[in-house]
Parts: sequence; structure tokens; C-alpha cells
Amino acid sequence: MKKSTIINIISWLGISLLLFFYLERQLAFHYFYIEQFRLFRFNQDYALQLFSHPGGISEYIASFLIQYFIHPHIGPLIMTCLFLCIGIGVQNIWRKLSPNLEMPLAYLMPGILLLLADMDFNHHLEGILAYASVVWILNLYIRIRSPFIRIPFMAIASWLLFYFAGPAFEAVILCAIFYEFYTKSSFKWYSLLLLPLGIFPACWWYQTGLGGEARIVFSPDAYFNPRLALQPIIYYAWGALLLIFILACLCGKFKGFKKKWMTYTSPILQIILAGWFLHNETKAYNSPTLYLVKELDYYARTEQWDKLLSAPLRSDKNAMHACFQNLALAQKGILADKALSLKQVGADGLWIAWNRSTTASTLLSDVYYAMGNVALAQRMAFEGMISSEWTVNPRLLTRLVKTNLIYGNHAVAGKYISMLEDTHAYKEQAVALKRFLNNDEAIDKDSELGFKRRCIAKTDGLAQIEGVPYDLLQIIASNPECKTAFEYLGIFCLMNKDIIPFNQLIETYHNAKGLSPMPVSFQEAIILAHEGDTAAWTRLGVTPQVAERFRTFKQTVLQNRGSAALPNKLHTGFGNTYWYYYMFKK
Repeated sequence: MKKSTIINIISWLGISLLLFFYLERQLAFHYFYIEQFRLFRFNQDYALQLFSHPGGISEYIASFLIQYFIHPHIGPLIMTCLFLCIGIGVQNIWRKLSPNLEMPLAYLMPGILLLLADMDFNHHLEGILAYASVVWILNLYIRIRSPFIRIPFMAIASWLLFYFAGPAFEAVILCAIFYEFYTKSSFKWYSLLLLPLGIFPACWWYQTGLGGEARIVFSPDAYFNPRLALQPIIYYAWGALLLIFILACLCGKFKGFKKKWMTYTSPILQIILAGWFLHNETKAYNSPTLYLVKELDYYARTEQWDKLLSAPLRSDKNAMHACFQNLALAQKGILADKALSLKQVGADGLWIAWNRSTTASTLLSDVYYAMGNVALAQRMAFEGMISSEWTVNPRLLTRLVKTNLIYGNHAVAGKYISMLEDTHAYKEQAVALKRFLNNDEAIDKDSELGFKRRCIAKTDGLAQIEGVPYDLLQIIASNPECKTAFEYLGIFCLMNKDIIPFNQLIETYHNAKGLSPMPVSFQEAIILAHEGDTAAWTRLGVTPQVAERFRTFKQTVLQNRGSAALPNKLHTGFGNTYWYYYMFKK
């Protein structure tokens, strides 16, 4: 094996390892996040559905790969492999057209631009597969010596490429025409026929009305969510391929560097420049704010509540962060005890305002399901499904299975289970839920589904008619054991400083199992509601320790009345109490 070949292999291995670890560090949660927007199914109907239209094969392969993104390290690994495939393909084109000039920046730039484009979860992985297909078709094309064979090959390849990947066929046609004219082929004028021949299938597909908008049939818009405006960087990536192909042809007559040290220095500097460009642009295309939401979404999805709470939350300024934080506290059973001692934006951070996005819908579905509001959990799961580009979401589909089982809609639940049974990551869960179909007795005995079913026993079936707090009252009336419902409703009252409705709740349910033991913050609020009635304190569940702490708190207030140092003194000893929250926090 030649020394140059060994160096080339080692170089690509080194670049691949560095890229893998970089993606693992910078984008791991991005790949976890985008997995849930597709539902690849191992069945014939699904394959035939995609294979029936142009670009369907690449969509099928992309969905097949994305389903494995749910596993750690797989997303960065697959993206590194695709980057390597494109990079080596571009290198082979360059070396064939310009053998005396090494240009690593040209080999790496297309892959880098595609990685940056893919940092937007609305970008389709099909676009990267299409790009790789174009690169390797061009590799075959320029190695065919006879134009008599070369031009028919490209005509057939452009048709096949349109069926495989959509509008990517245009790139190979333009490169082929330029190549024929640049090499002064005897068939150069005939190569112009490639344009009408190659574009004919797309024109027919568009004229029949099956292809949709022209921009989807003829431009890279096909590789982005059609409901949204395309990112310019996708055009930059495809334009870079044409530019690199033309540049390689123009540099074909380059005889090499006069000084040998430049032969090694130039490639190294170009690789460093490519790495700097990727890292610098990642800051722009991988928004830290949005990426943190993806991280929080993953922790919530995998129920890693401690990791969620240790994340750099801005829960005093961002309602979504606060909502994730409070969900984690609720799932740990400490919402009432810890919420007021942490940073909060107020009651808006308990359940965020719905903005019809998939992210908000998914979070709200998790929150409502946790508090026992099955109706709203189901609605948000459905809304999250239809708001996503492919109107399917395996994570939310699982939620719909559970909510329909709780309501006894076994036919609907069975339909969703049959879809999940054909998947890689959700089959085991679907099989576990299948035993509940047409088996209400098993549902009633189940610790999760049976408990949630008891939460809807006295509900009127219509959610959020009078607001979430009213729904929580119905849940509590249905299932007084639902601690999470008590905590959400109680904290909602305390954050709004609505002591009267809070007191009514406690007076009615202070003996309920869901309030045993009585949360400390609730005890503190009980004291405020009955400050002069110590008998009520004991009756409603205030412990001697909390009562004694209040006496110390009150004494501190009286001793420092009128002092500017009062807030600081109280914060030192009582900053985590509801009394401090009630006095000083808005």
C-alpha cells in the first residue's frame, strides 16, 4: 500500500473520530429529539407507501436510520458516517479532476454545511442521503471514458436519482454538462439534451398535480419542512458542490507547489480552518436556548428527574424551564415542598400557555398526565401529533394508547398498538400494553392505568371548560389519593397568593390520603389562613416543628419592624418558606 494512501486513511479516521466526539458533545440531545418525529414501521404497507412516489426511497432509508437515534451515541455515529461518505466521494472527484492539488477544505465543506443545516430539526435527513448519491454518481460518471456511454449513463442516472431522492437530479445534470464542455468532448452539444431529458420526469410529476408545489419538485425545498421557509444554508450546501466541481476542473492543470513544505502545510491549515468554521457556525445554527429545551425534553422523556433539575434552568425567566422543573418535582413527589424555594416565574410555570407547537404540546401532555388530567393529556398528545410535519409521533402515540385504555376506547388503543408493534424502539412497550385490550379488570388493577382511571370517575368529560384549576378539583373529588393533583392545585393557589380558595381546599380534604403527610408549604399557608387559631393548626395537619418555626419567624419580624435589613434577615433563616414568599415575592 502506498504511503500516500496510508496517510489518507489515517487522516480520514482522525477526522471521523474528532467529528464523532464533537457531535456527541454538541448535538447528542438534538438527535434524541428528532427521533420522535418519525415512525418507521417494519411492514410491507409502509414500504410500498413510500416507494410509490419520487424521493420515497431516500425517505424510507432516512426514517430507518433515524429510528436508532433513540439510542445513545448512534445519532452522532450515523451522521459521522454520512459525513465520511460525502467527504471521501468529493475527494475522489477532486483527485480525478485535479490530481496535483490537495484541497481538504473542498472535501470537508459540503459535509460541514449539511451538518449545520441538519441542526434545524425541520431539515430532512433525506437531503444528506440525496447529496451522497449525487457525489457518487458523479464519481462514476467522470470515470467513464467514452462520451457515447457517459451521456446515456447520466440520462438514466438522473431519472433513477429523481425517483430515489427527488430534485437532487438537477445537480448531476449541471455538473455533467459543464464537464462535457470543459473537456471539449465530441458530444458536448449532445450533452445539452441531458437537461430536457433529465427534467422530464419531474415536469411530468408536477403537471399531474401529484408532486405538489414546484419548489418541492425542483429545488432543495424538498428536504425541509414544506410549511416553513427554507434555510439558505441548504442552498449553500448544494451550490458548494457545483462550485467545487467547477473549481476542480479549472485546477486540473495545476502542476503542484514549487516548495515541498507547502504540500503538507496547506492541507493541514485547511483542515484546521474547516474545524474552526464548523465550531464557529455551530454556535449560530445550534441555538443554546433551543438545545437546552431538547435536553430537558430528553430527561423528561426518560424520567431522569434529578438530571433535569441539575440542568442550567432559567426558571425565574423562562416559563417552559419552570414547567419542566415543576414537572420533575411533581414526579418526585416534592412539588409542594420544594417549588417555592426554587426560582419560579409564578403560576405560569406550572402549565405553560399552549402555542400549538409540538414541543409545548408534548410537555403539556406530560404535565396533565402527571396531575391525572387524562382528557387534556390526550388532547395535547393528539395536538402534538398533528402539529408535527409527519403527523405522527411514537412518543405521543404511546400516550394516546394509555389514555384510550383509561377511557375504555379499546378499538382506538388497539389501532395505535398495532402501529407501535411494527417499530424497533416501541415494540416491547406496545406488547406490554396489548394485554390491557378488552380487559378492563386488568386496567383497574394496574398501578398506573387504574390509578389514572380513578382520576376521571367524577369528571364531566369536558376538559378546561372552566380552566385547569377546576379540572384539578374534579380530579381530587374523583381520586383523593392523587397527591400530584393536590400539589399542583395547592401550589397554584399559593403562587397566586389566593389563601381563601386554598383554605377551602384544605378544609375539605385535609384528611385525604393525597395530603398525607401534609406538605410543609401547605402547613405554612394554613398558619397564615388561621394565624390566631392554633387549634385549627393542629386540626388541619400543622406539625409542632412548623408551628414553632412560625413563632420564630414572627418574632424576627416584630423585632426588626421598619428595618431595611428585615428582608435579608428573613431570607437567611426563612427564605425557603411560604411566609417569606408571601411577603416579598411577586
